[in-house]
Amino acid sequence: MRLWRNCLLYMSVVCFAVTHSLSLASDPIRGRLIGTETVDALLTEDNSDAFIAWRREKVKHRTIVHIDSHIDLEWVSDSDLRRIFDSKTAEQLKQLQLSPLHPEESALKPLRIMSYIYPAIMEGMVSELYWVPPDSLLSGESVLDTVKDHLIETLGKLSIDDLRSFRLGKGVVKGRVYGIPLTICKLSDLPRFEEAVVLDIDVDYFDPPDLEKKIEVPAIWPGEFVETLKKKAMRTDVVSLCYSVRGGYLALEYRFLADELKEILRDPEGNDQKAARVRRHRKLGLVYRSKGMYREAIEEFQKALELSPDDASLHYGLGLIYSHLGNSNEATRELACSTAIDPMYGDPVISDADYYLNKKMYGRALPLYEEILRRKPTYVKGLFGAGLCCSQQGKLESAEKYYQKCIEIQPNFSLAHFNLGVIYSEMKIWKRAEEEYRRALELNPHNGKAYQNLGRLYDMQGDIHKAICAYEKAIENNPCFKAAHNNLGGLYARAGRYDEAINEFRKGVRIDPHYVRGYSNLGKMHLMQGNASGALEAFQHALSIDPKNLWARYYLGRLYIMMSRYGEAISAYEEVIDDHPNFFPAYIDLARILGEKGIDVDRALKLAQKAVELRPTAQTFDLLAWLYFRRGMYEDAEKAIERAVGLDPSNESIIRHREKIRRKMGYR
Repeated sequence: MRLWRNCLLYMSVVCFAVTHSLSLASDPIRGRLIGTETVDALLTEDNSDAFIAWRREKVKHRTIVHIDSHIDLEWVSDSDLRRIFDSKTAEQLKQLQLSPLHPEESALKPLRIMSYIYPAIMEGMVSELYWVPPDSLLSGESVLDTVKDHLIETLGKLSIDDLRSFRLGKGVVKGRVYGIPLTICKLSDLPRFEEAVVLDIDVDYFDPPDLEKKIEVPAIWPGEFVETLKKKAMRTDVVSLCYSVRGGYLALEYRFLADELKEILRDPEGNDQKAARVRRHRKLGLVYRSKGMYREAIEEFQKALELSPDDASLHYGLGLIYSHLGNSNEATRELACSTAIDPMYGDPVISDADYYLNKKMYGRALPLYEEILRRKPTYVKGLFGAGLCCSQQGKLESAEKYYQKCIEIQPNFSLAHFNLGVIYSEMKIWKRAEEEYRRALELNPHNGKAYQNLGRLYDMQGDIHKAICAYEKAIENNPCFKAAHNNLGGLYARAGRYDEAINEFRKGVRIDPHYVRGYSNLGKMHLMQGNASGALEAFQHALSIDPKNLWARYYLGRLYIMMSRYGEAISAYEEVIDDHPNFFPAYIDLARILGEKGIDVDRALKLAQKAVELRPTAQTFDLLAWLYFRRGMYEDAEKAIERAVGLDPSNESIIRHREKIRRKMGYR
């Protein structure tokens, strides 16, 4: 069961560049040419302020270019949308903004970093959305599958039709979502737009989240970034620019990237020579540091500070180098200077802990959270982060204690209840797991993952009705949970609701055309209903994806038996046994074919003996008895059938077989 990871919310700085010239409704919006014309910036402290600014500037039916490591398009419930839409002033909207320091208030704060674009779409601000993630997300052989998985995991309430609308062409993914076109592409693949776009930049773009280490230099420098947009002749009239430090999506030492972007947008020609020189010295310093040339790095930072002594980020960067070299006095002095200038640098341990957690570097993050909690034992976000680190490292009892402490301080923290449910499930404490999932759903009735996990829990306990209800709710909240469709299909099949089972298996493979388990289960259902052509198509599709898939090959063997294609059935079972020598059902079926058709009774007997060795059940002993009987080995047949009766004394078929054996042996 996957832990809910979309939990570390963060605060950002947003820069708004606005062109106030009036135009007719039919005129294209011209804006300012990035990299050529001056773009002035207005700074605030929360990324969801972008929504507030777009409303203030009366943004309607516009193209949004969202450059970010995250799509920030999480679904928002209708009730929360009403609260956002009913807020008419900036002050009222700010009351709905979730602070990254208090994720436990998420139920009360619907406007947040992960979801601010969704209400913008629903309010008619957005006609088309471009998402530009780091290049690494769109690299490799499975780009479309990677993108689809990200959309399913992140968005919520994504329809299957929307998911299937996405296509990959020349490295660009296009589709529709929530009623608008969505294009996902690299920065270099952005098109030339005919009119000005709304540009929304999150600086964590420069530090790809899939890179599980702390970056040494940015993946791309701000100057190169702006130059790329300049070559695209991109125009804009509204720009949002976000720090992404609070919450740990960007390391604190790279907070300056937003400031540099702001400077370059405002002064693309580099007329402010002092600022340009500071940028050059800082860049050289970071490059030298990345190569282990610490003396040269210190010199470059010192040159930059001579030009800009009140730049907190320079003091902080220099302090980190001194700290790395073990020069504690110099490090303490520089870090203190950075904090005096900008209090944001005052508690780097919190930033680093969240950063390492987001990078999935749990071993690095946990000691930092423990240090924080020694100072702030009731810091809920720290407790939650420590619990997440422990759970990912398999320290379930420690994770339980951290989550319990979260709930003790904040009983209405939905995500803590959910993750505690996951912990209890892994510890097989089913009753407490159910209680935590149910409490999480009371606080957030749209948590599809909680319903999905409840479905698994009820299924393991044998309560099919409750499991079906839970999976149905999971799918209602996220129609693209393929595992929920597959598991629900299995439950429908067990309940004799075969048409509904087939429908769910079909949905699973519509969501993921490479879903081998879904095709295998679909084939099994067709096989059970006697639909040979449907079963054959499904099994062949499964094996075209995974030629070694155990269950698809096994059930294909059963299908060949139904179609009287015994040679192909024998080959299928032999391949299964070769690859899975302990898979006893293949021994049983192959023994039956060889024995019933008289193809090779001696080999059938050996196969049945192996099946009994692997799984001594009433079924396997009954088969063994029948084969002994065919070989005229009546005493061995009697011993085997008695074992079968002992294991299943009420089985009428086995009892009839015993009577037949006894009559043959002269018993009356």
